[in-house]
Amino acid sequence: MKIVYLDQLGCHASVLAASWYAGFYDETMHSRDILKLPHFAAHTDFRVGKLYYVGKDTRGTELFTLGVGSEGKIISIAALDLFKLLEAKEQVLVIDVSPCNHFFIRLCWYLQMIKPLKYMMSLCSAYFLKRELPKIKKLVKIKLDEIAQAKFSLYNRYIV
Repeated sequence: MKIVYLDQLGCHASVLAASWYAGFYDETMHSRDILKLPHFAAHTDFRVGKLYYVGKDTRGTELFTLGVGSEGKIISIAALDLFKLLEAKEQVLVIDVSPCNHFFIRLCWYLQMIKPLKYMMSLCSAYFLKRELPKIKKLVKIKLDEIAQAKFSLYNRYIV
């Protein structure tokens, strides 16, 4: 199974969601620890469409993040049809956590592009995301609960 977490740039709320799910990060850790997560704040421009590999959880589920700009809902729906078209052999879950990147986090993205501010703005966005962790966990749990209740057949192996 693979899980793809979506957010605007693929390297903020989605990285935290994937890392929390895999057990790389929990709420007892410090905001600075978020900076050490794979690909956190890795953007060097504002291009979307970049897929990042975060790692595997203890069950062997591969975790990815994808930058989708402001089109998280559309991409989630389109992914379902794309996976069917490609006839993927394993289950792929898509979870949009982009609503967790609020205004101040997005402001930090822009300020992070100024070289002298890069570390400070990354730390600020990590601080704000740590505060959003309960919301991120809730979104992920809701989606995983929906998946657990669904009965998979040949045509609904791909849950968005």
